[in-house]
Amino acid sequence: IELIEMSGGDTVTFGELDISAIKLDHRMDCLGYSFSFRRKPVFDPEKAKKLSVPVAMYKELHNGNDVVLSDGSRITTEMVTDGRREPIKITYMTDTLYFPEMADFASGSDILICEGMYPDDDMKEDMHEKHHMVWSESVEILKSSSSKKLVLTHFSPAVKEPEAFREKLLLMSSSADIGHDGMRLSI
Repeated sequence: IELIEMSGGDTVTFGELDISAIKLDHRMDCLGYSFSFRRKPVFDPEKAKKLSVPVAMYKELHNGNDVVLSDGSRITTEMVTDGRREPIKITYMTDTLYFPEMADFASGSDILICEGMYPDDDMKEDMHEKHHMVWSESVEILKSSSSKKLVLTHFSPAVKEPEAFREKLLLMSSSADIGHDGMRLSI
């Protein structure tokens, strides 16, 4: 186990995973996180066959390593792949007031997990006193960041059944959903 303490503005890398942090605006120190998973390019076995690459070398090429064939010719990953794929990005921000830089931080997220302390804007002032956001602010981050999906979480204890407000949320954005225990999403 490697323990790394992060602060706002930091990014750490573990292999194909980049973890970035942003300082949030709460009564105590809180961070939001973005996880970007860099994906391997798409391997094209037809290209490899045309270059007479043995099947046993496919994995090595797909892992980004060049190989040398028995005739001495060098085959590079670029010769047998179909370009780069966009990384998968998941952003998590909760326990915070809204601030515009959150959208830049979450930019292009496949999934944005964000707090939705209260569904109604008439509670915005009360939520801001507690350093939390209402649903419309989380939806604003979704839209401003061009993220694909918003999952709301961290609801006020006064909101006994967040699902009761689903229609209201869908009117704000069809790309938003209400998080719940055991929720699973596919990207």
